[in-house]
Amino acid sequence: MPKRLLKKLSALGLASVLLFSLAACKGKEKEKESAETTAEVTAEQTTKEAESEATAAKTTEAEPSASVTEAAEEDVNAGSDLAPLSGRKVSEEARNRRVIAVMLDNHPDARMQAGWSQADMVFEMRVEGAYTRYMALFQSEDAPLVGPIRSARGYYITRMDEFDSVYVHFGGSTEADHMLTSSRYEDIDGMVVPSSVIWRYNATGKFAPHNAYSDLETLRGYAGNLGYDQEKAIRGYRFNETPEAPSGGETADKVFVRFLSNNTSTFDYQEAEGMYTFAKGGVKQLDENTDEAVMVQNIIIQETSYSKSSWGDPLLACEQIGSGKGIYVSQGKQIPIRWEKTSEDEMTMYYTEDGEELTLNPGLTWVEVTDTISEIEIS
Repeated sequence: MPKRLLKKLSALGLASVLLFSLAACKGKEKEKESAETTAEVTAEQTTKEAESEATAAKTTEAEPSASVTEAAEEDVNAGSDLAPLSGRKVSEEARNRRVIAVMLDNHPDARMQAGWSQADMVFEMRVEGAYTRYMALFQSEDAPLVGPIRSARGYYITRMDEFDSVYVHFGGSTEADHMLTSSRYEDIDGMVVPSSVIWRYNATGKFAPHNAYSDLETLRGYAGNLGYDQEKAIRGYRFNETPEAPSGGETADKVFVRFLSNNTSTFDYQEAEGMYTFAKGGVKQLDENTDEAVMVQNIIIQETSYSKSSWGDPLLACEQIGSGKGIYVSQGKQIPIRWEKTSEDEMTMYYTEDGEELTLNPGLTWVEVTDTISEIEIS
């Protein structure tokens, strides 16, 4: 997939102009990570010197029409009105909108999160200590509020790159900061942008670093100001027109995943809705925007391995290139699957046991990227 060049230095320049014109707004905060996540404090950097040195290599020119034309040749849903990552019915214009990938905090003090209802896909992966973090992809619909936004990790960058996403985060680990200086990635960093783009939302009753928010309209507008493509047709996944239980599937009314110790994710099938509610640590999770339960249509458990990062403790590495086993769950049924990712910028593909590409049901897909030590129970 072709990558554009961009001068992130222009983002810093734009930020300073906007900050001057918005002098009445409070200055952007640069809180360090909280004491309960001391391991993350070590990993995350509050300075961007390495990033600044590399920003001159990026350009602000945008060629949306060319990118859409080139990628559309791979669009498995071309000619339909199905969104490539959710299978929701949308307009042709909406089908080609740029994917916005947002890093979401999953510390207990950050819950509940805002924006689940509009997300196309959510990835849950381990970070330091006993924690996991989320990355939500927005393409077919935009959330009126999204957050809390948290810091980047290298393996999340690799994952979001599969979808030619604009990557939204608030700071990052040393590895992530280094990766994001590359011209191959386009990002919006809460440590750099003005507080009118990503802000501390104190009315939530949460405290820094668990209260950074934005909305998708603002993020798309700011991305456009930076010269990022507003359109990017992507291959996407295959979808049924209407929900169907996977053929030959076994019962899957409850899906339980234990990442580590008391870090658990549970999905409970709601037959009336034909979807799953989601609980973290035994507590049902709600969309902060609506106070309604998070409803998941597809659950993919991707079994892989985590290890110590070459960037040093306490950072992790996650094996995402290669292949492995997995489980697909939808409509109260489960089947074994295999995943495969051939290179860093290729999409992770999922296949049934007979080698056919997996067909998803329309709606939110939740991907649990588990470890070899993770406990998985489905009943």
